[in-house]
Amino acid sequence: MRKLFLVGTISFLSVVGSAQFTQSDLIYYLGDGPDTALFVMGFLDETEDSSYAWGFLFDAAEEITGADMLAAINADENQLTIEIGGGFLNNIYYNSHTGEAGAPNYWGTWSRTSETDWELNDGLIEVLSNGDWFGCSYTDFDSPIPPGEPIPAYESAKYHADNISFWVGSGSDSAVFVIDFVTTSAGEAVSYAWGYAFDGTTNGSEMLTAIAAVDINLEVDAGVFLNDILFNGLVGLAGDPNYWSTWSGTNLSDWTMNAGLSTEVTNGDWFGCAYDTWPPRRPFYPISAINSEAFTFSEVEFIVGEGDNKAVIILDFNEWIPGNSYAFGYQFDSETVTASEVLVALEEAELFGLSFDLGGGFLNSVVYALTGDEGFGGSPDYWSTWSATNVGGWEMNTGIGEALSDGDWFACVYTGWAPAT
Repeated sequence: MRKLFLVGTISFLSVVGSAQFTQSDLIYYLGDGPDTALFVMGFLDETEDSSYAWGFLFDAAEEITGADMLAAINADENQLTIEIGGGFLNNIYYNSHTGEAGAPNYWGTWSRTSETDWELNDGLIEVLSNGDWFGCSYTDFDSPIPPGEPIPAYESAKYHADNISFWVGSGSDSAVFVIDFVTTSAGEAVSYAWGYAFDGTTNGSEMLTAIAAVDINLEVDAGVFLNDILFNGLVGLAGDPNYWSTWSGTNLSDWTMNAGLSTEVTNGDWFGCAYDTWPPRRPFYPISAINSEAFTFSEVEFIVGEGDNKAVIILDFNEWIPGNSYAFGYQFDSETVTASEVLVALEEAELFGLSFDLGGGFLNSVVYALTGDEGFGGSPDYWSTWSATNVGGWEMNTGIGEALSDGDWFACVYTGWAPAT
């Protein structure tokens, strides 16, 4: 009963259980410059996602206005349309939200700082200073109502269905399934996406069951409620310590909480799960789950060493995005071999133009002369290391001292750590 209560009362909890929004809550920044302003857009339409916030970087010495900020955000977010005419803010459309001038209300513009309350300002000509909040609210002006408490906007372009590499099911319709474990101790990616094909309609339960049946790295315990999900070392157990929330959307930017796994899904929909304290965050930017059968040891073309045991080494210069990721095989007779020993063997083979800096027991840099790829620690990213037994089952490990046994995979990924992927 507790899980049912939590799902049914999310709107109430989101009001009383969340701290006041601050700049640190922002997710989606755009622009460039030493100064920062916040934009808050409030439709005041009594929905749970009626108000959103963006961060805007600029140079206050250039007298940037509210209109300049809105134009930049409008140009960057393809789910948002802001229409300005005659120097006035007329219409805003954002996902399913609509605010049209005179039908029935109008847009008012507001200013505040982190220390002050909202006050009506001079409109789009308002000049921004560092730390300013610029807001707009769709109000009848009787009396004017400022923007509501926002949630951080997500950038819809960060992930879309074309990015998915692991599809399950069959049919002419498709949907996206996202699982977000929310937190981790190691700083790695915790949100993953799968694609699901079907005909007509489906629901979250059917999608999750079908995906778990095909993905050997995913374990699920779900009946009436979504209890447990385990994926590549990430664990979300019901009540230990959090619970799974479920979400509906059509892209990254319009998640709203739904009634659970039985929620209907139609063509183009997204279904998400997030493991968090309550009220939970919306499912965050995912990376693509990888089918364990997408690449196997039999496909490795470059192999060094001798012996009956074998391991796969991956060098990925481009994070999880396809391309610039290379596989090498290593054969050995001993029970185990360390990853650093394999890297040294690849360099000493002198077949691939590979060189590694392993100073201090760390993977500091990799140069692959044959392809022209290179990654130097801190310029601009760093190398993370991962273990698996198949191409879709990666877990972050302790580094190049990791012991590899027969059938193990070891990956080196040049990543920005936001998060490590």
